[in-house]
Amino acid sequence: MCVTRSGSLPSRRACSATEQSPSRALTKASSGPTSATRPSESAAAAALFWAGLAVMVLLAAYDQKREQSSAEGVYHDDMAAFMNVVRSQRHDYNLHVQTVAGLIAQDKWDECREYVDSLVRDTARLNAILPVKEPAVAALIGYYSDLAERDGFTLLVDVRDGLEAIRTNTYETNKIIGNLLQNAFDELSLQRDGGDGRIELSIFKRGEACIIRVSNRVLSPEAFSGGSEPLFRQGYTTKRGHDGVGLSSIRVLARKAGGDVTAWLEKDTVHFVASIPMNSAGCAGGN
Repeated sequence: MCVTRSGSLPSRRACSATEQSPSRALTKASSGPTSATRPSESAAAAALFWAGLAVMVLLAAYDQKREQSSAEGVYHDDMAAFMNVVRSQRHDYNLHVQTVAGLIAQDKWDECREYVDSLVRDTARLNAILPVKEPAVAALIGYYSDLAERDGFTLLVDVRDGLEAIRTNTYETNKIIGNLLQNAFDELSLQRDGGDGRIELSIFKRGEACIIRVSNRVLSPEAFSGGSEPLFRQGYTTKRGHDGVGLSSIRVLARKAGGDVTAWLEKDTVHFVASIPMNSAGCAGGN
């Protein structure tokens, strides 16, 4: 019960306000410490932010240093490999010079001319496959170049694209090139009539596709009277002892990559063409 200083009874509203005032004071007193803690919380959050930022900067610097060290290591390895190649070429050069000098000293001019011609042919074969960026693909083409010389054929290689952007991987690319070249070698091995024992391998870019074309003379052009599609049928072959899976398998592989393998006849010469899309617009050169 509340009483005024004069001893009279106050109104109910005034009495209620008087009774509630201590609780409000208590509430204000209790809220004071909470608001006082907010600056310290903000400072802690800021400290955590800057600490996290510092850690991120340190990690980025560490990664950059590690990448730099890795790049330096790769560069060192590449230079070491390059110097080994230079030493090997110098050794071969000295050997060839000594051989030529010895033949000249003995007046063996015909033998000297033949030896130099063989060096020129080897250099031409090497220069022809140098534009191919993938060593395994270049090695395969080099193998068939040596095989052609051994078997008395002529393999003409025209590389205008390095195949670095072709969608197929190295194994698949080699499978396509190897099957097309082997098919040409098998065909020419049946032709021992002194005809044109020449095989042409062309690699170039057309539009957004890398083109691999192998051309050679055929013994029986009439085999194409029904078109080229039977050539790609599983099990189809005109050669004794063959199972007829090579051309069909590389067509499946090319189509899986979004391309195709086709063939067309020009008089007595067949052209097999593999068209493989590029991963990006990076193939150089053109036809």
